[in-house]
Amino acid sequence: MDVNIEKHQTANGDYEYRASCDQPSYRFTLIGKGKNATEADKNLRQNLEEMKNRLDEIIEISKVSA
Repeated sequence: MDVNIEKHQTANGDYEYRASCDQPSYRFTLIGKGKNATEADKNLRQNLEEMKNRLDEIIEISKVSA
């Protein structure tokens, strides 16, 4: 799976990091924002961890349903 990470500084000086994937089986975009690059990176990592946890929950639910 190819994941692209784009780093931008917004007009107001904040930072925004976007991790995205656009493949037939995987399509997602996660965004991290912060007042500086360190905060944006930390926020993106937190959002990635939250996505992982939610996907783990879905896997567990699907195991019970099967």
